Amino acid sequence: MPHIVERKDRPAHRRSRWIVLAMALLVPVAGWSVLHIELENDIHSWLPADDPQAFLFEWSKEHFPSDDNLLISWDGSSLDDPRLERLRDQLAGVADAQGVRRGGLNQVASVLSPHDLIERMESQGVARDEALRRTTGVLVSSGPLKIRLTAAGRRDATGTRDLLVRQVRKTLDYDVRAAEPGPHPHASASNDAPAYDFEIIWRGMHLEPDTVDKVRELAASLRTGGEVLVDDCFFIPGAPVALSVVLTESGGATPKETVQAIRQAAVAAGIDADSLRLGGRVVTGAELDREVNSTIWNSEAPWWPLHKRSLLLLSALVSVVLAFVMLRSVRLALLVLFVANFATLQAMALVPMTYGSMNMVLMVMPTLLTVLTLSAAIHVVNYWKHAACRDYRTAVAESFRMARQPCMLAGLTTAIGMVSLLTSPLTPVRDLGLYSAIGCLISLVVVLFGLPALLHFWSGPAPREADLDASRWARLGAVLNRRWKIASAVCLAAFALGAYGLTHFQTEIKVIRFFDGDSRVVEDYDFLEENLAGLVPVEMIVRFDGEAQQELDFLQRMELVRNVQNRMRRHPEISGSLSLADFMQPHQPPDAESSLPSRLAWNRRLYEMERRIKDPQVGAAAFVSTVRRTVHLQTAHDRSVTIHQGDELWRITAQVAMLSDYDYADLTGDWNNPRSKPGDLNRVALAALEGQPGVDHMLTGMVPLFLRTQQAVLESLIRSFGLAFGVIAIVMMVLLRNPWAGALSMLPNLLPVVVVFGAISWAGLAIDMGTMITASVALGIAVDGTLHLLTWFRAGLQAGCTRHESILRALGHCGPAMWQTSAAIALGLLVLIPADLLLISRFGWLMAALIFAALIADLVLLPALLAGPLGGLIERTYAAAAPESEADDVSEAVACPALVALPAPSPAAAGGFE
Repeated sequence: MPHIVERKDRPAHRRSRWIVLAMALLVPVAGWSVLHIELENDIHSWLPADDPQAFLFEWSKEHFPSDDNLLISWDGSSLDDPRLERLRDQLAGVADAQGVRRGGLNQVASVLSPHDLIERMESQGVARDEALRRTTGVLVSSGPLKIRLTAAGRRDATGTRDLLVRQVRKTLDYDVRAAEPGPHPHASASNDAPAYDFEIIWRGMHLEPDTVDKVRELAASLRTGGEVLVDDCFFIPGAPVALSVVLTESGGATPKETVQAIRQAAVAAGIDADSLRLGGRVVTGAELDREVNSTIWNSEAPWWPLHKRSLLLLSALVSVVLAFVMLRSVRLALLVLFVANFATLQAMALVPMTYGSMNMVLMVMPTLLTVLTLSAAIHVVNYWKHAACRDYRTAVAESFRMARQPCMLAGLTTAIGMVSLLTSPLTPVRDLGLYSAIGCLISLVVVLFGLPALLHFWSGPAPREADLDASRWARLGAVLNRRWKIASAVCLAAFALGAYGLTHFQTEIKVIRFFDGDSRVVEDYDFLEENLAGLVPVEMIVRFDGEAQQELDFLQRMELVRNVQNRMRRHPEISGSLSLADFMQPHQPPDAESSLPSRLAWNRRLYEMERRIKDPQVGAAAFVSTVRRTVHLQTAHDRSVTIHQGDELWRITAQVAMLSDYDYADLTGDWNNPRSKPGDLNRVALAALEGQPGVDHMLTGMVPLFLRTQQAVLESLIRSFGLAFGVIAIVMMVLLRNPWAGALSMLPNLLPVVVVFGAISWAGLAIDMGTMITASVALGIAVDGTLHLLTWFRAGLQAGCTRHESILRALGHCGPAMWQTSAAIALGLLVLIPADLLLISRFGWLMAALIFAALIADLVLLPALLAGPLGGLIERTYAAAAPESEADDVSEAVACPALVALPAPSPAAAGGFE
């Protein structure tokens, strides 16, 4: 059929003019839409409402407040630092005589200071030193380890200090640092702050209590002349300290503005901006958005060097320059680049038009569509070059006929692969599948109709036959024809090694790992978690049913919860925790010999205490709640719990480190899961609650929710990749009319993913969400090249060529386009390596590696397979299925020189997909 731009009923230039005009009108509309894209990286809301962990989290919020908290500290902070209360007033405002809040930030709902916690505990009879101990690891730090020397040690205090440091470094391999005692800025932390001679600190000291015990033992063993040198090693809690800020709904929804307002408030309170330390979900969200935007366009950076102004623009410029060099024509390069960016722009414009937003998952879509469109466009341009050498007047229609079937098959199969993402329960993954599938169809239409229309107006002069220079591809084809066994063996050996490497596959689920280790947000997190508290909350909910409430009185239930909490505190990943038990002084119940009046008085006090604590107006009610309705919960894996109306719930909130290498799955693994390791929080709770009928526990909070969300993302991507691979394999089997041939043809499509992901898994690099998404891109690129090469190989067989001659012809037609696409895109992506955001940097080099691996798979492994068993299967299948008349239709190509222009593939050559 004639191309739309060459219909006989209307002039060709008129058809092309309307197409080009429509494209020109769509550019500003799409551009305006793209400018209104919003970033949304709040991953804790990605899970569907019916997910067990999400349902548990929402259910717990019905009974306990679950606020969006932000932790604030600064270098040199302490309990008696006047800036602590000044900053609190700047953030939360000050209540007037009528209790009305004056001042403060609109983004802040409330602020909790260490003094608030300590005063609440003291009001219940808890001693100040004990209150300090209970708040340590939550809002107060225990500070460096204080060393007090004996008289023998003080005779040469400097020498003793240096000896201890050397011994710790040599024996325990800790990077310990020593400092002289300061002026005790936090002396008010304790009524009797003991004197000491110097203090030491090392990385992981507060997160790993065992290291402190080892240092104490080593210090106690130091002697000279038989005399002990160290008298004692102890902590003095009180510096640094932090404020816990609860954000309003608007504050959590606008992370950038919230963080900026808090920084300004800190400066107004007298805190140096460079010493301020912030941590929390809002902080990482704001920093993630800032890093992404600065990669796209950093308005604060100078115009030169360009990589600081816009790394993405530099990457695009590199691809543009390479496209010029590869295509050897400024006009053709500009057309190809315009088409690729036009299709991507139209697809991206759909996101804000449909009230969507960009996120870490959807961020891969622009690269996917640009690469696929650019690949198809370069193939069309190369087909035009071949056709223009024969007949310039019909070159546009001829290039359309050459490209129609392979481009349609590649576009549709990639779209099918993207549609497989719709099976995911996660909204961002489904969005990626939907928008990318639509984008693939837009790309297909633009390449098959928009690009020929542009070529009709502005293609330039016809290239010379010599400019096509297919001799290098003929040499490659000749080598592969002779050495196909060696080439296949080498590629399959790499495939096997990569597959073995996948046995070391591990995932990374912590967003903080997306940032460079030298970035400000990582430095702040490191300071807060090393000196104060973990920044990710995990909540243990202990349930007492009606029977347990009858068996145990209120104080007995509280002591049971205190036992669970104390065991949790000993876990090396828990920096600190809070529960109602922290605000209550242990009470001694009357014994069996007590008088009846004393026992009655005790029962009255218990009843009054329980009634007052459960009063919603009392702050302690945030730690104890009564179930209002019966509900069935699936807490984790296969463990189910039925919560009945009237059951009593106690909450323990613990803080977990974000920067730790500890696997959250081990921390929150379910007790009846055989893969769960001893020592996790579920096993800790079971040990504490053992033998107590009617008492159960559940884990919720951001740690389990965050873990489940990221695991669901990775599981969805892996499952959808497998589904897409299976669908494409079926398409290849139908196309090649042979299931074995279709299965073999999928090896080049799978090779890039297996080899590259196997290599990085073997190297010990974890696979994160951004890394996993690249597998779908690599599959699309490899399938595109495979379909083009197979189409021309089959066309060669139809033209009467031998199998080896058909390989040379296919490489001559497709090799230049594959090489040009891969070089232009991959080298452009390598420019992203210096990006400060590791998510972008890793995406750049990984995509480049996958593209080059796909190029080798299509230009080396696939021709080698065609020269061997795959080609034999296709040849026999074609010979058995082709009717006699089909051979007569191609009888003109009796002499089949390997590098002469080949007629466009017929419908039969494409497996009947016309």
